[in-house]
Amino acid sequence: MKIFGSIILAIVLFHSCSFQSQESDPVKDENPVIGFTGNIMVSDDGGKTWHTANPELPENFVPISVNYDENNVILGSNYGDIYKLNRGDLSKSEKENTLTAMPSVEPKDYHSVTGIFNGPSGQYVYINGTGIFHKKHNAGIWEPISLPVGINYLSHVKEDDNNNIYIVTPYGVYRTANKGESWDKIFAHNLIVYPDRLIVNGINGVYLSDDAGKTWTVNTSLNIQTNDNKNGNSTIYQDGDNLLIVKKLASSAYDIGTEYVLYHSNDRGVTWTKHPSNDFLQDERDIYSMTLNKNKLFCSINQGLMSSEDNGKTWTKVLSFPEDKNNYGYRIFEAGEKLICVKMFMGC
Repeated sequence: MKIFGSIILAIVLFHSCSFQSQESDPVKDENPVIGFTGNIMVSDDGGKTWHTANPELPENFVPISVNYDENNVILGSNYGDIYKLNRGDLSKSEKENTLTAMPSVEPKDYHSVTGIFNGPSGQYVYINGTGIFHKKHNAGIWEPISLPVGINYLSHVKEDDNNNIYIVTPYGVYRTANKGESWDKIFAHNLIVYPDRLIVNGINGVYLSDDAGKTWTVNTSLNIQTNDNKNGNSTIYQDGDNLLIVKKLASSAYDIGTEYVLYHSNDRGVTWTKHPSNDFLQDERDIYSMTLNKNKLFCSINQGLMSSEDNGKTWTKVLSFPEDKNNYGYRIFEAGEKLICVKMFMGC
């Protein structure tokens, strides 16, 4: 019986080891992972190593918005302030107040710069509950742009090559051809602007227009695949003609956790397929941001900044985030040769 029992135990152990060896863990821990410190961390070698940037900023400062242009990384703050950090030397900063466009308005703490956007003609900022402000390239002044009636919040500002301005609001996408004197409503969550195509991520799917928004076609199959006719937020990330839509699926109040679905298009939104990173990211509680460049992906999620060099099949953690995040999230983006990860205030 002892021999028989040993044989049975050996068989069980063999099958157990065989089963474990067949499983593929999508997360690789090849190197010690450093922790995120400060407000900004930078990589100069494609995400292999990271160091903390120490810009000259107010004590306990946490950005509310972030973007970059040819020369600077730009951080949005309260009181209508933005801080420009020189991309060549992030320790140097220059403060600028966008509310100078409205001399009669005294800057207050609630004048938060919640969005910074670039366009062909210059830069745009959105100040919470106040409006859009625009400064042309090489100009010294900011100019206010009137919003549509009833709009008190927006998430994106886009400008095409004809200087049409598009804003993304909770009530849809609006377009103006005359710097805010009048607005036309389109719809949706967010949009991508190509020279010959508009792509709108709408409530009922992804819409395409090849005639500057006069007519639209909707991708109904993507609508079904992403369950987009139900509650939930989605975001489109762009890398040239490549698009990645990340959708948080709807769930009832009794479900535990959330679920994401990710679809990819390499033809500017005409056809879509499920992205390989879907298997890893679909069960994440929070996806703060992503950046994609060909087959290399970076994604900031609850557990840290993750990197993938095989189009999302396997992942390596390159930065760990503090467990006590309060209302903070982490934005990852490329600025020239640098990868920059910024700790940001995400709101209540």
